[in-house]
Amino acid sequence: MDKVKGKVVGIGVGPGDPELITVKAARILSTADVICVPKAHADTPSVALGMIKEILKERTILPHVLNLIFPMTKDNGELQRAWTKNAEIVAQRAMKGETVAFITLGDPMFYSTFVYLCHSIKAKFPEVPLEIVPGVTSLTACAASCKLPLAEQD
Repeated sequence: MDKVKGKVVGIGVGPGDPELITVKAARILSTADVICVPKAHADTPSVALGMIKEILKERTILPHVLNLIFPMTKDNGELQRAWTKNAEIVAQRAMKGETVAFITLGDPMFYSTFVYLCHSIKAKFPEVPLEIVPGVTSLTACAASCKLPLAEQD
């Protein structure tokens, strides 16, 4: 089997303040071939995409933006079909040699849509490299905003 030249990168874009995007996230977003935008419905705007608009404006070559629908439902069959379909779309782009950045609010591994996509890609496309770029979570942003320590000493 040939080695996959592209990769999928789950990127946390922070809690809502574009200045809280990490340097690493900004670097990858400034060069990624594809930006995946998770949405509950096709016609709803993406807060995560709005967070990175300044980074995208600075690019000379714009990435392809893929709007991926992840329905907000408790219907397990519908959810599984969405995860499978979106994992295939994302993995195919990486297998073409593209860097595919999947943006998510907060952190990709903390109550994020990316977690389910990551599981699906690992199960169905284990040859596709995955990278995770953590983001500032709302939990830590709230604590900073309130000047309230989350933990100290004992």
